[in-house]
This record gives sequence, C-alpha cells and structure tokens, in this order.
Amino acid sequence: MTNPLISVIIPVYNGEKYIEKCISSLLCQTFSNIEIIVVNDGSTDRTSSIAYNMQSQDDRIVVIDKQNEGVSVARNKALEISKGEWIAFSDADDYYYPNGIALLYDVAKDTGCKIVLGNSDRLSMDGRKSQRYPNLKNGAICRDYPKGSHEMWGDLFHASLFDGDGYAFEPGLAYLEDRLLMAKLFSKEGKYATCATPVYAHVKNDDSVLASKNGLRMAKHCFWAASLMNNYAKNAHTFTREIADDAEQAKNRGIMYFLNQKNASLSELRGVFYNYFDSSECFCKYLFSVKVETWKRGIKRKISTFINRRKN
Repeated sequence: MTNPLISVIIPVYNGEKYIEKCISSLLCQTFSNIEIIVVNDGSTDRTSSIAYNMQSQDDRIVVIDKQNEGVSVARNKALEISKGEWIAFSDADDYYYPNGIALLYDVAKDTGCKIVLGNSDRLSMDGRKSQRYPNLKNGAICRDYPKGSHEMWGDLFHASLFDGDGYAFEPGLAYLEDRLLMAKLFSKEGKYATCATPVYAHVKNDDSVLASKNGLRMAKHCFWAASLMNNYAKNAHTFTREIADDAEQAKNRGIMYFLNQKNASLSELRGVFYNYFDSSECFCKYLFSVKVETWKRGIKRKISTFINRRKN
C-alpha cells in the first residue's frame, strides 16, 4: 500500500545559517513520500539561493519567493498550494529526526485521528535538552484540551482540517498565531492522538521572534491573539472554557514580555491593551497577576536551586 503524500511547510526569513540543515533533515526521512514547501518570505540574505540549489537536486522541494508579509501569510500561501493529504510544519531553524514523519503518520494511521501531537526536544543555547510533552502516552486518543504552548511544528494534521472559513493563520499575526489556529482545530475536531517519541528538535536561537527585544510589539501580538481567541471561544464547537483560559494566558504573557524587556512606558502598554479589549477589562488586574506569577516563579527557582545544592 502506497503511503499518502505529506506536505511539510517551512516559512523562512533570512535563514541562511540554518535552512539547509532543516531541509536536509526532511530529505533524509524514512517516510519518503513528502512535499517540502519552502516559503522565502522576502529574505535579503542567501536563503533563496540555498533553497533553489537544493530544489535542483531533489524535486520533492517546492520553493516560493514572496515579499515579506510575515509568518502567517507565508504559511497560508503554502497551504493554498500544498498537495498532501497530510500537513506538517517546521520552523526554519529547527529540524526533524530521521524517523519523525514516519512516527507521526504511524500514529495517525493506527488511531484514525486527524491531529497527532508529536513530542519534541527543546534544545537551549547552552546545550540543555528538555521534552516538549514529557508525560505523553504513545498512540493515545485524547478528548481533553491539551496543556502546553501549542506550537504547530512537530505535529501532523489532515489537510481537510484547514477547509472552511477561519481555519488558516491570521494574516499579520507574528506571535501565538499557531496557538490561535490550534485552538480552532482542537475545537473543530474534538480529539487528537499523541506520539510520545520525540520527532523534532526545536532549537532556541538569537534570531527567533521570541528573542526580539521589542517588548511592546510582543505585547501587541499577544493581546491581538488573545482577543481573537476570546471571540472564537464564544461560538466554539467544544473547549469553550479552555480556549477562553488560553486567551487569559496570552494576555498575561504579553504583559510579562513587556515587563521583562522594559523598553516602553506602562502608559504605552495600557494604550495597546485597550486597543484590543474594552473598558470592562482591567489592565491593572493583569499587571498584578503577572507580577504575582513572576514572584512565584522566582520562589520556585530558589527552592529548586537549594534542593539541588543539598543533593550535591
């Protein structure tokens, strides 16, 4: 029996340092019936030439050059032209393990689920490794709303999930865009399966969106995503409360990014907040909750450090 085609979508902007490794990891997959769609989002470095050079050596690679419009528009463009029965995503600075796609598809085939959450390794800049979902059970069929940050890399989706209005990435949204779409897909489908073995390596680097020093911009995108999640939750098929809770977390995260980077006044942050939320929302409440959460994290770190010292 022939395996179905799986389209792997890679948006990239100025990724000459790592795009070759990302694409190569897909060319080496034990599951070979794949389409690799590289969307060059207006890069000004050698990203495009590297991608086209690799395309000339393997016809499974499709390269799209376009003006810079952000990651959401880039992924949507790839979804429009993709031919696969299944869709996977990768960030350009990450890579799949050689059997990653095969493991994801095996779970999808065995469970009949249209969404497979794949485990991943998170690799920090100082060499530390941690698992994205440390407590997954392989091949489990789940009907609860999954905990976690819900990035779309390292997962597998049936292409039919993206049919219909609203089941695409929000144009212009550059952060939490995947959390917003995942909330919609979870609600639409109502269940998912899990792959416990890590299939993907997520590499933290200084060039990522999360490394941005523009705290006010990060806050804006968090608030934007939160407002859209709130609106969707009002008419969601399932997981209404959970999606609303996700929206609350997104608001808190926006304020936290701002406070950690401290490059704008609180009045500016308040102004951005009220661009997305009406006067019934209390900005001070979220500011206070973030400060409490930061204090709790600090206490936990101190306790953990103390315990580790006693063990040693």
